[in-house]
Amino acid sequence: MIAGNAFLEAVRPQPSQPPREFYSLRPDRFEIVAGTRGFPSMFTYRVGGFRKDFPVDFVTGKSDILHDKTFNPTDDWWGLSPIEPGGMSIDQHNEANKWNMNILQNSAVPSGAVEMQQIKKKDGSTQFPILTQKQFKAISKRMDERLTGPDNARRPMFFEGGLKWIQMALSHVDLDWGGGLDRAARNICHSVGFPPQLLGIPGDNTYSNYKEARLALYELTVLPLLTITLGEFNNWLVPMFDPNLELRPDLDKIEALAPRRLEVWERVSKANWLKINEKREATGYEPLGPEGDVVLVPSGMVPLESLDDDGIPPPPDDDDDDDGDDDE
Repeated sequence: MIAGNAFLEAVRPQPSQPPREFYSLRPDRFEIVAGTRGFPSMFTYRVGGFRKDFPVDFVTGKSDILHDKTFNPTDDWWGLSPIEPGGMSIDQHNEANKWNMNILQNSAVPSGAVEMQQIKKKDGSTQFPILTQKQFKAISKRMDERLTGPDNARRPMFFEGGLKWIQMALSHVDLDWGGGLDRAARNICHSVGFPPQLLGIPGDNTYSNYKEARLALYELTVLPLLTITLGEFNNWLVPMFDPNLELRPDLDKIEALAPRRLEVWERVSKANWLKINEKREATGYEPLGPEGDVVLVPSGMVPLESLDDDGIPPPPDDDDDDDGDDDE
């Protein structure tokens, strides 16, 4: 999710034996040598002066390197990192935090303006001094170097030559840094599929919202990513051991999905038209055998045609005693 690409190396004792170890290698150290059939022809790993090549089988496309990647609409070989489309929000969040820190370090002094003071002439009149182009550029350059950028936020400035600093109050925009940080955090969460309600932002994290957001995180982000990853493992890893095996997630171990399992159990328990084995299969359990191929219904349920005109079911029949004698 950070790089958009993941590389897993399988280490074997012998080329024909199953792997004994796996190593997750850094994606930025890999080079992909393009093939002619839509598959890479080789993976090359470089670190310092070391180089190792991992060939790819021309027929099967298999290799000791598993390249798991996200979808990239503009590249055939490399995945697209979710950080790239969300990069502007990440930069905004980082710069806002840095800016706020510099404001605190400079006593939270608000911004201001530079005013030129009037000078008194020999005849007693006053006028504003006229700066030359060179003087104006020098002052502007000095202000840019000392006052612009997050590193110079709210730094004190010294002037000379009839210049005066006018302090201004903080605007509502300056006072809304917290709201800006929250908006940037939400945008970052959306870019990686993480519900922002789980961040604890004021106004978002009610108990009901938190519960639904936790379910949404697994159903919309974690489980799809797990499905893709297991699909890659079942295609690349499992045949190295036994092609009849399959990796599956044990969803019953995920506590966050317990409300969904409860909903399924409630629906299945009310489905009176299902057999016992069908109910067990729907809830993830093994069938019981032939004795489970029965349908159980409540004892108070009767066929519609057995009701009289007033909608009252008939009374139960009085069976004779086992000894055959009539009741007295």
